[in-house]
Amino acid sequence: MNYNNQIKTFIVMPCFNEGDNLIESLSSLGFASKAIQENMDVNIVIVDNNSTDSTFTIASRLKDQFPARIHLIKESEQGYIPARHAGNVYIKNLAEERGWLIEDILILQVDADTVYSKGYVSAMRDASAFFGLNTMLEAYSEYPTSFKHKFSDYIELCSGIDHTLESIFVKSKTYDIIVDDKQCAYRLGDYFRWGTHIREFLANGDEIFAETTRLFLKARLSGAIKVMLNNVYAEHSPRRILEHPILQYATAGFPREMAWKIKWLDKSINIKEFLKLKDRDSIAWDDITNVRIIHLISLFNVLPIYINRILGIKTTTCSNILYDSISDSLPLYNKEILMVNPGHLILNVLNVVEQNFTSLKRLIYNEIGGETGDENISKRGG
Repeated sequence: MNYNNQIKTFIVMPCFNEGDNLIESLSSLGFASKAIQENMDVNIVIVDNNSTDSTFTIASRLKDQFPARIHLIKESEQGYIPARHAGNVYIKNLAEERGWLIEDILILQVDADTVYSKGYVSAMRDASAFFGLNTMLEAYSEYPTSFKHKFSDYIELCSGIDHTLESIFVKSKTYDIIVDDKQCAYRLGDYFRWGTHIREFLANGDEIFAETTRLFLKARLSGAIKVMLNNVYAEHSPRRILEHPILQYATAGFPREMAWKIKWLDKSINIKEFLKLKDRDSIAWDDITNVRIIHLISLFNVLPIYINRILGIKTTTCSNILYDSISDSLPLYNKEILMVNPGHLILNVLNVVEQNFTSLKRLIYNEIGGETGDENISKRGG
């Protein structure tokens, strides 16, 4: 028997005022015709999160077209985390009612403002059938075609920095623990075994985001692996870039807490002005670029090595020099603390790298080839 046929697939889509995007996103996932639902056991749970526009009306109309496959629920607690979790709990309750094993249910996390490539659902199902339990699946991310044509300079600026630093990122995808919330998948049984999506807050009340990265950090405690699918992708909405280009560039798209974001929101300019900044104000540009480097080094070098050390794993797929130079400044974590406060660990790493960036700068240059390294890296201090 083909095990793929035993897997029940549920797509969980949180929605808050996505009336303008909902139909396009659902269509890309196969809900424009009945073919995909007739050939595979694919369902979607749309979680309306207090929308004030036409989202619920549109979702209701679509449910009428696919009554057996579209489930529409409401979640009153605002935020991605409550909405995603509510969708998974709904599916778990449905499984209990119908006698399904939650280990055989694949959850696809999606966003309503995102368009998915052809064959996305099938590829996720096939990968899940092949790799089995205790696996986090993730697709690649793409800019929309229209954005690529109009703002290719922005993409080149981002990729220039990213490609320059790639040589010191962890090479193993399992050790790369950053997971994009809108383009990942896992078994429902694993979700509850890993500890589910849980809201996490700082002492000042700010919420820590990156919910699926935090979920995977907890999953690593049980030996979970991460698998990247190179044959499908998610075309993400560019609206956050267009609204706050400096913030999105500086953080490399990683969602930060409000107290940190607020200083960057005050500097907000439109994307066209942002693209002129490099030539108009080199000092401001270097400062912003340094912040992007801090995020990239923290998330793709120091943090993965730190997690491996907590788990008793030696990281051999990248240089440990940056981590070793600041390890004494990192707070002491154990597996129990990691399970309870994974978000605090991430922010602690970001803060320590930022505080030590001036000394780390020379090590970074040495790792990527010294002073003759790529001109995309700012040579000013932190």
